Amino acid sequence: MDWIAASAEWRRFKHAVRAEWKNLTNAQLDAVSGVRARLGEQICSSYGVTAKEAERQICYFEARSEYFLPVSSR
Repeated sequence: MDWIAASAEWRRFKHAVRAEWKNLTNAQLDAVSGVRARLGEQICSSYGVTAKEAERQICYFEARSEYFLPVSSR
């Protein structure tokens, strides 16, 4: 899965995002709607981190998430 698929299945996928970033509110998750850049903005806002740190966290999440595994690894 990629972020395009994540946005299409956001109702299901946002639970994985919420598990990673527990400080994000439902309103913030709804605002993200599966858009990676918006997730970065919300992480910066909620956690007071830089955009670079938010990007690092998102990359780490993608590397560990079952949603972003290559198809051949599933």
